[in-house]
Amino acid sequence: MVARMNKAIIFVAVVGIVLSSLVPADARNPQPPEFAKLAEEFVFTTLSFSPTAATGAGLHTWTDPKTGKTINFDELLDDNSAAEIARQRAWYGDFLARLKAIPRVSLDPQTQVDYDLLTNGVGFALYAYDDEQFYKRKPQNYAENLGGALFSPMSLEYADKNTRAGHLAVRLERVPAFIEQAMTNLSASNAIYPKVALEATAGVVSLITELGPEFVKGTPSAERYEKAKQPALDALAKYAEFVKNELPKRTEFDWRLGKRRFAEKWKYYLQVSFTPDQMLTFAEKEMRRRAPRCSGSPNPSRSSGSPARPTTARTPRRT
Repeated sequence: MVARMNKAIIFVAVVGIVLSSLVPADARNPQPPEFAKLAEEFVFTTLSFSPTAATGAGLHTWTDPKTGKTINFDELLDDNSAAEIARQRAWYGDFLARLKAIPRVSLDPQTQVDYDLLTNGVGFALYAYDDEQFYKRKPQNYAENLGGALFSPMSLEYADKNTRAGHLAVRLERVPAFIEQAMTNLSASNAIYPKVALEATAGVVSLITELGPEFVKGTPSAERYEKAKQPALDALAKYAEFVKNELPKRTEFDWRLGKRRFAEKWKYYLQVSFTPDQMLTFAEKEMRRRAPRCSGSPNPSRSSGSPARPTTARTPRRT
């Protein structure tokens, strides 16, 4: 699903920020204004694509620089509608074009590292939208994302309990629409994914019926939560029925990536330039080179079947 992909991309962005921060300030050249602006846009915009990820990353509100609208992520679920997926895909394509308009050779070495991280992150996103397309194929991602969205207000102490209980209740109200989007998007699967999805869905049901009511008890949002609970449970029951009986009738999707997809994901996920085959060749060469050192010289006493006795040296007695 899109949220899973966004988390990986957000990780790339955070790694870039951490790497940059490790370089002493007096050893860094200031980033060109146009690149610094793009880097900041990348971090906050990709986080905005997934309210669940934004809450987990500590971004709770954000003002969209284009619309001027302030968004409270803690009250939202991820939008997986066709229109939103198309909008996000278009943003990545436009961002890549603007990034490439900045000549990499014009940047200092440290900024070139950041440039490469952004390029890799965008490439990973476009691969996920255009090739992997797990939002069409992995029903478990929807249940897992929903569970994370509902658990975050309970487990992350980013505000007082009353405020977080209110966020939980609002998110719970949005569950039926979230589930409808999931069933609309899913068009293929296999024998494994639905089983995982059903287990994850059962976990979300348990969260709503057990942990949630206990968390909101005594808060101003307890009544609102209670009203939203049954529609959310009905939607999840409908989703479980869909995953169990309807999804298997649709196109079958092999869970194995295959050589081409594996090589493509390998490149983006590990952020490396060498291929899996090259890595395998290197690893086999290193194993052969190190094998004599690892095996050591043969021990005659062991080969004869008797255990080897440790050799101890006598030390002179101190007087």
